[in-house]
Amino acid sequence: MTELIPGLSVEHIVVEHHRDLMRFLRRRVRAADAPDLAQDVYCGLLRLGRKEHVRDPMAYVYTVAANVVRAHREHLRQQAEALRQLAEEMSLRGPRRSEEHNADAKIKGALVRAALDELSPSCRAIVILHRRDGMTYDEISELLGVSSAAVKKWLGIGVRHCHNRLQTIR
Repeated sequence: MTELIPGLSVEHIVVEHHRDLMRFLRRRVRAADAPDLAQDVYCGLLRLGRKEHVRDPMAYVYTVAANVVRAHREHLRQQAEALRQLAEEMSLRGPRRSEEHNADAKIKGALVRAALDELSPSCRAIVILHRRDGMTYDEISELLGVSSAAVKKWLGIGVRHCHNRLQTIR
């Protein structure tokens, strides 16, 4: 058993505090990314060198988690920047031929997917159900068990976010 400090092991933290850590992570990143980031937190705890300097193990766990979230966000930012640069390079190549137009469409699709990935799962679902699947507010409301007003609100937030993300690339 790997002890973080005497009497408190990483295994204990996983068993006793996993749910709280997952809640902490889900508030900061997409729910789908939270399990992988939790794993990164646990690995970071296992690599801890000078364990005797940790006075408050749970505060340290959340400090590691915050650093993992920060690194994850930076990685996402770098990916978005690389896509933006690629889109810019593609637009500077001169007259469009059919192949270039298809490549442009693929890049724009990737950028839209990246913007959608930044939304909360429910907001992303509402945007996709309305824009891609053509569902009405009432149909989405019934499917997701929320009010039509909530659907309208989250659709506006999601569409605005995607529009703003695409505007930053141009």
